[in-house]
Amino acid sequence: MTGTKVVIFHTNYQEYLKNNCEITSKNNEIVIVGDSSVSSLSSMNNVEFVDYTKYLNHYTIEEFKKYFKPYNTTQEEFVWLWYLRVFITGLFMEDYNLDKIFHIDSDNILLSNVNDLLIDEENGYLISNNFDNPQHMTASIHSSLLSRNFFSEFIQLYEDLFLNKSKFELIEKKILFHEENGGGGICDMTLFYLLNNLDLINVKNLMLPIKNNVGDEIVFMNDLNDPEGYESSKQYKENFRGMIKILNNKDLNKFQIFDELNMKNIDIANIHFQGKAKKYLNNRAIKKYS
Repeated sequence: MTGTKVVIFHTNYQEYLKNNCEITSKNNEIVIVGDSSVSSLSSMNNVEFVDYTKYLNHYTIEEFKKYFKPYNTTQEEFVWLWYLRVFITGLFMEDYNLDKIFHIDSDNILLSNVNDLLIDEENGYLISNNFDNPQHMTASIHSSLLSRNFFSEFIQLYEDLFLNKSKFELIEKKILFHEENGGGGICDMTLFYLLNNLDLINVKNLMLPIKNNVGDEIVFMNDLNDPEGYESSKQYKENFRGMIKILNNKDLNKFQIFDELNMKNIDIANIHFQGKAKKYLNNRAIKKYS
């Protein structure tokens, strides 16, 4: 296989990461950037390991940590880890001289070869619609095509928010909203949202349908626990567990979900087993999806 590599940042081994690699590596070359606990996964076909510790002492990491403020109800160490993932992934790209990668979360499987997907911008990730809350301000890179300029602009925005604070006003209302209402706050996903909203980078919203190399329409789901689509917060049909219902169309050899707004099945490029759904990224999933 050649082309864009799939990159996963992960520390502290989890079985679902191994199961993800079993499935995603069938059609993609994977690089796991993480600690020694996940190094053994490099014995799998199409899986490479890169030790993230060699980037931890980079002078930029120390500087960014010094000025970091969580502004979030989540524990500070976890909020920092979300930012650290981006900083280290950017350093890894520089180190390996990569112009672009396809980044996924460790609980998010790919059913397609990312090189077969037609993404007509140099960056692509999932940007949620603020259907009911203008302070939602969320975008995710759990399924994302990322170029070098994504990382350079992310760093500049981080500096403008946390170091020199020249753009701090962009997050003040959101900070106040979460102080009054709880449930989250400022995080890496806020910055992903702002990068697009401020037109700092060119982003294809992967909540929208795209085409693959044979002309089929395909979508990325945001989260298996959430039926949100590109037109509605309740767009995709759920199963009895309250999760998006996955349809195995054996006649077409495809996995699909049902779009209840447009009344049609649509192909899916990924399944994101976030949160309570992680337990379903198991041996049964390997047999079903790989």
